[in-house]
Amino acid sequence: MANFYMGQGTLTAKLRRSHRLLAMLIGVQLLIWMISGCYMVLMNIDFIRGNQLVEQPTRSLAVQNINLNPMQIALRYPQSENITLYMTALGPRYKLQQAETLLAISAQDGSLLPALTQQQAETIAKDAYQGQHPWRSSILFQQQAPTELSPRWLPAWQINFGSDSLYVSATTAEVVTKRHDYWRLFDVMWMLHIMDYQERENIHNWLLTLASSLALLMALSGLWLIYVRFVPRKEQQKGQQI
Repeated sequence: MANFYMGQGTLTAKLRRSHRLLAMLIGVQLLIWMISGCYMVLMNIDFIRGNQLVEQPTRSLAVQNINLNPMQIALRYPQSENITLYMTALGPRYKLQQAETLLAISAQDGSLLPALTQQQAETIAKDAYQGQHPWRSSILFQQQAPTELSPRWLPAWQINFGSDSLYVSATTAEVVTKRHDYWRLFDVMWMLHIMDYQERENIHNWLLTLASSLALLMALSGLWLIYVRFVPRKEQQKGQQI
């Protein structure tokens, strides 16, 4: 039995050294996980999404400007999988989904509508924006989206009001998403939390898996050291006497 406790002591010493090494390797990432996790949990998700920045005006469909009904549009565009009639600051439109292509169709004559001009996009954004900043700039993204915008919304206009940005679809004339500084910080925290420093979406990347495994090993070794630390000394002494 004495040999057992001597072997246990050797194992504990090795675990203690391993625990310290793991703490040095993963300690900073654990701190990052705690800080980023606290930020993401404490922030109101509706605020982060920028819902306070816009108020979509309530508009009734201008029936007098709708010359074609959905059935007529379907006959003209038979490949359409989904047809939606909606109202914009530029008048009534039809939105058609054809496979992976989105089309905007005039509700007056059924023609394919061109992409929004800068002036049209600014009109839509200014009509929806509820923030405190004045208009600053407008940028059209067609092929490559900025990191804060999903490529599925392209082409899109970025309309900037100070540090706030509204993205208006150049196809459908809708405000598709909103961005502000707290969202951008949230995005950085998410990137650091999942350790995906490129796409910021993959939660199954090898770096996160490795870091999680090391953190688990550190936790398990720590639990063992706590157990050994609080084992009654009398029990150990009895084992040595036996």
